[in-house]
Amino acid sequence: ENQTLVVLDTGSSGIAKEPFGLVLGSKKSVLAELDLGNNSLDVSKCRRIVIKSKEQSSQVVKLNLQSNHALFNVKQTETKDVEIMRKFLSVTFVNVTHLNISRCGLNSNAAAIIGNVLALNTALINLDMGMNNIGKHGARFIATGLTKNTNLRVLRLDKNELRTSGAHFLAPVLERPGCLLEELHLFCNYIDVPGAKAICKALKTNQHLRFIDLGLNKVRKRGAAYVLEMLAVNKTLETLALKFNYIPDAWAIKIIKQVVDSSQSSVSDIRLAGNSLQYETLVSVAGLLQESRRSIKFDLSSRAQYLDPERMERTVYVSPLAANITPDMVKKMFYTKKCGAITAVTTEKHIKKKAAFAKAKYALVEFAHKDSVELAVDLMKQQDADIGGFRPRITRAGLGTSSNRKTN
Repeated sequence: ENQTLVVLDTGSSGIAKEPFGLVLGSKKSVLAELDLGNNSLDVSKCRRIVIKSKEQSSQVVKLNLQSNHALFNVKQTETKDVEIMRKFLSVTFVNVTHLNISRCGLNSNAAAIIGNVLALNTALINLDMGMNNIGKHGARFIATGLTKNTNLRVLRLDKNELRTSGAHFLAPVLERPGCLLEELHLFCNYIDVPGAKAICKALKTNQHLRFIDLGLNKVRKRGAAYVLEMLAVNKTLETLALKFNYIPDAWAIKIIKQVVDSSQSSVSDIRLAGNSLQYETLVSVAGLLQESRRSIKFDLSSRAQYLDPERMERTVYVSPLAANITPDMVKKMFYTKKCGAITAVTTEKHIKKKAAFAKAKYALVEFAHKDSVELAVDLMKQQDADIGGFRPRITRAGLGTSSNRKTN
């Protein structure tokens, strides 16, 4: 009978699912957001929800089903189960605009169901399928569904083993005039150079995509060349993410220069972390960005800003640091040891994603005078630098790092 509840979070609760069918099927319900994440949902529980709701459409617009690992554990030959899952998403939850089914162990069979739902659910605008395993065949089903769906704006397919073939299935969708996707997340799918070529070719004519993440896809030098060709003609892309792609320094500079020099480019956010770019490259990039007539965000700018020769002489690199270390804690240590005035302290996470808590960060400390650098470096030599119970390595900026040693 509740007519006011709008958001219901039952994530990881293990709550019984039958009552939801009654709530969702009630004409009085105004429930708009429902979190059923990590609740061991499977086909049988979805069937009870559909039955109890009497196949009435709910008013829910945001539905979180992430981490329900058996949710789509059905075979195409099990037609009744396939039909239940289709009804679950295209009848009971037909009004959903934001659907999260990430980390659900989805395979190509599940992707076939989702592809069918895409063709039927005209309300859906944001679909998160990240961290699954739909593979190249799953990409084909999703692509087929997208040809019949003109409303989806955001599609997340990160880490889905799409490979080169998967990229080839998705590329024609991006070329279609009716494709209104604005964000496409393809991080960690190893689409390789041919896949990057197919996606970039599609983006030469696509007029709607604003965000593309091609990180960790083995794009490399040849793939970077296709990115460069795409940037020469694309007018709508705003965010270009190319992290961890083995892109050589020279090609990273070419990409940045293309964005800066092009009068028709809309790119305002470039992400190149994890490509092992040299300090000289970051200096060149910093110079290019300063010359730009518009504001362009660069994910390595915090490092690049210290690479001015004069600033480098006054800066030390402190690493590793624990995840809970703040700039004020770093600053306090150097002030306590009387190293001199500090003009800026920046802490950043290390690129390595699974870095241990005690080695998660590094800091760049800029002093007001270059003589302070020698005093700071001497602290490490004397084993007199202690930040949060650890003795980090302190070097002149750009001279590398070493592992930490815990204070006794």
